[in-house]
Amino acid sequence: MSSPYVSTEIALAVIPKITGLISFLCSSYIVQHVLRNPKRRSQTYHRILLGMSMGDMVGSFSNFLSTWPIPAGEAWWAIGSTLSCDITGFIDQLGSLVTPLYSGSLATFYVLQLRLEFTKHKIKKVEWLFHAFPIGLGIGFATAGSFLKLYSNAGFICWIAPYPDDCDSPETCIRGWNYNFYRIAFMYAWVWATLLYVAISMLVIFVHTHRVEKSADKYRFSGKDRKKSEAVAFQAFLYVGSFFSTWIFGSIARILRAITGKTFYSILILMATFFPLGGFFNFCIYCRPRYLKAREKNKEASSFLIVNSIFSKTVKPILPTNKKPTKEDTTNEECSSPATSKKTTKEDTTNEECTPPAPLHIDKILFEKSEQERNHEDDDYY
Repeated sequence: MSSPYVSTEIALAVIPKITGLISFLCSSYIVQHVLRNPKRRSQTYHRILLGMSMGDMVGSFSNFLSTWPIPAGEAWWAIGSTLSCDITGFIDQLGSLVTPLYSGSLATFYVLQLRLEFTKHKIKKVEWLFHAFPIGLGIGFATAGSFLKLYSNAGFICWIAPYPDDCDSPETCIRGWNYNFYRIAFMYAWVWATLLYVAISMLVIFVHTHRVEKSADKYRFSGKDRKKSEAVAFQAFLYVGSFFSTWIFGSIARILRAITGKTFYSILILMATFFPLGGFFNFCIYCRPRYLKAREKNKEASSFLIVNSIFSKTVKPILPTNKKPTKEDTTNEECSSPATSKKTTKEDTTNEECTPPAPLHIDKILFEKSEQERNHEDDDYY
């Protein structure tokens, strides 16, 4: 296809496949991690993340497909048809809207827990709204887009777009008439409203947490509860940061096009890179509490062993980096290293009181985690 932006078209076709696949795999990990454990399945926090991750898997899959479903000849690597593009457009609309709306549900959960101090029982009474709102709107708008024949080649994915590109009336547009209005009404208005909502929610949580800290300092309160509240609040801010990171460049591109009527391909490249990575960001935040706990218990361990401890049931011994041998270590070495050619004497029998050391001098060892310890990890809201 002849175009002055051939290199850009290649980049827009390839980048979402890489980032979309990464995000899909990361969200898949969260889904299986929640579903495999009955305790996680029973917690509101984990169920919200389950819904968010499943929505991201849907959206990441459509980003991974990128230009493949687009009718052949309309984009780089396009090998699809109108039907395949319509189906993929439905999938993209569904996943791309459900995921940010679940971010709003997660923000509401944190406000109820931290600011309003709802108990777990009270939160569970309203939990159905956390799922009904994003899923209902996602399915509703995605279905409406199919009935209105809005889905077409949107550049590097199938989404709401005009066909032919230069059509400007219902008579000339075969698909996607008035697409700018539907893009705002079906997607961006909800995303921007959710961005504003979660920003306000985090501000409320920040102010509340700051007041609690000042009260604790004034009356010299300290301890576990205060530290946990601070950690939960910080975890909430990280999820909001993930949400903003995935949508900031798409929003900038949409605003600039509305103002100038031009397409800024550098912004599109950034959008194609960061937009599909929401699942990856959420995965890192989701695993962060367990990483910090393992790091606290094994401060001398390498990051590789700490990460390994998160994803495996047993953890290999963690060795010290710069520990000098002590007198006791030398004694134990003498007890455990008799000469092979020397026959056992009465004096050697007396040395049986020496206790042979471990094969390696280990400063801290993580043994196989008990089921109780693994279940305790499921309380990681932070």
